[in-house]
Amino acid sequence: MTLFELLFWKKWGLQGIFEWHENQILVSKLLRKDPDKLIFHGIFLLHFLNGGLGGTGSSYL
Repeated sequence: MTLFELLFWKKWGLQGIFEWHENQILVSKLLRKDPDKLIFHGIFLLHFLNGGLGGTGSSYL
């Protein structure tokens, strides 16, 4: 999924991928950083955490 989303990020930037944009806002608020400066490690940490939790939760259904 991440590889697929990279295509949209390259074309439209952070605004092209809603989940990454949400993660950027969350990380910038948690770390008290400027939301206009990209925090790649925080975006991808939350991205993979959400994916892992989603995959784990769906295996119990």
